[in-house]
Amino acid sequence: MFLDASSRSIGAFNRIKFNTRFVVKTLMTICPGTVLLVFILSLFIIASWTLRACERYTENLFILKANIYI
Repeated sequence: MFLDASSRSIGAFNRIKFNTRFVVKTLMTICPGTVLLVFILSLFIIASWTLRACERYTENLFILKANIYI
């Protein structure tokens, strides 16, 4: 998207820095629905993995405590 010669020359003439913030703002302007969908899906996947990891830890802790009392 920003690797062609015309984008590079416009950026050089206007002294625009192609950093992450600029790219995200440009993508939000071009296709806001897709960017929001990808963002929400990635947050959902991270949150579900975190909950699974926490539940696994508490289950293992409960099993360990149950084995101590037996």
